[in-house]
Amino acid sequence: MVPSERTTLLSVGLLAVPSSLPSLRYGQLEPLQLPSFRVGTLDSLLALSETLTRHDGTATQLALKIAQEFPVEFTATGEPLVVDFHRYQSFRWDQAKYGQTEQVPLPQLFHQVWRHLEDLERGFRSRQEEYNQAKQNWQSLEQCFSGGLTFRPLSSLVRREQVLQTEHLCTIFLLVGTRELETFLRTYETLSSFVVPRSASLITQDDDHALYSLVVFRKGLNEFLRAAREYRYQVREYREETDSEDASLDKRLVKARTHWQQIGLSFVNGVQRPTWTVSMP
Repeated sequence: MVPSERTTLLSVGLLAVPSSLPSLRYGQLEPLQLPSFRVGTLDSLLALSETLTRHDGTATQLALKIAQEFPVEFTATGEPLVVDFHRYQSFRWDQAKYGQTEQVPLPQLFHQVWRHLEDLERGFRSRQEEYNQAKQNWQSLEQCFSGGLTFRPLSSLVRREQVLQTEHLCTIFLLVGTRELETFLRTYETLSSFVVPRSASLITQDDDHALYSLVVFRKGLNEFLRAAREYRYQVREYREETDSEDASLDKRLVKARTHWQQIGLSFVNGVQRPTWTVSMP
């Protein structure tokens, strides 16, 4: 029904619909409480209408972008971002931020709201970059931790007591394919005359590779490394990492995941504070 000159929305009863029909089959109606605005002249309203038309698409795209790129793994339900209906029911004009609407001209109110949207977009981009970087760091560490022996750092596989480092002797770690194990165990002592006999020790093994440690005289280290590469054995470098450096892979993995989760939760809390005007399926 379109109100005529002698009818108003109130007389038609549309504003009373929510109280008479609190719930419908496919939705619910609620009045949106808005304050009185300082209208101004007709020319100013027409100019503002044109400005709003130009900027409305940008604001809509920002809301859609936030909804689409929102980190859903940190929402309460794990579902894409939606608008809680109570946010509309409890909507109140923020007088502390935008002032008394009866005293502030509409163009000035628009510029204040638009600056707030620009700040929101910059904050969203900053949070998103920080979130993506933290997630990438955690996933990279997790790949190292859960990947094969080719990728996992030796610090997560080797105990300190398994490493011999003296003035004349050093421990070398070789990654040997499972198909070459028999040949390796039979011939490793002949790779160089500087290999300590019977020093091969299995550290760990998976379906594709076995990680062995060998003891070699330092003066023949380069000769042994060349021979090992000729047999296509992969030399893994061991770097001792101290607890004070907090470099244990387990600790780094937990720390990276915790950092990612903290940023994700902060992202969710920071983005959900405003009242959104878009819902995603």
